[in-house]
Amino acid sequence: ELERLKAEPIGERELQKVRNRIAADSARALDSNSGLASALTSSQVVIGDWRYLADHPAKIEAIGAEDVTRVAKQYFVPESSVVLELARPAGAAQ
Repeated sequence: ELERLKAEPIGERELQKVRNRIAADSARALDSNSGLASALTSSQVVIGDWRYLADHPAKIEAIGAEDVTRVAKQYFVPESSVVLELARPAGAAQ
């Protein structure tokens, strides 16, 4: 799936589904006073500006398929990957 993101642009319908999910999650996070306070605090601490919260929806809508492909090519590279192998200990019940 990651290789596909690097090789071909994501479809507009799939991209819009992701945008909608982010918008819904953001709205739910702001559903209470504590959620709003947490989001404002996070914006201030991580980004350096609490006003980012107001600009976030427009920034998400502005992301295009070419942006996803570009970022996938930049970050989904073997040098950045971590492979984890899980195995049951010898003699462990299945």
